[in-house]
Amino acid sequence: MIVVADASVLVGELLRKRGRELFLHPALHVVVAEDQWGETEHELSRRLGIMESAGRLSADGRRVLQQAVHTMIDTQAIEVVAREM
Repeated sequence: MIVVADASVLVGELLRKRGRELFLHPALHVVVAEDQWGETEHELSRRLGIMESAGRLSADGRRVLQQAVHTMIDTQAIEVVAREM
């Protein structure tokens, strides 16, 4: 199944363990436009910073989570597609 995701959905689900697990499901192909991915990265970083500042996430936990997200991109569990002109 192909799913096109926007930034708000991606941020919400990437912050949840079950969301990250869902994105890794082999029957699911998540596609996001390049500009939406940029917005996702920005908002995800901002929210992780807030969580770390509030003590809900350690610095190591933040790094692990950021690496997990980048691995999803590297393995194309989430595929970033260029905007066609």
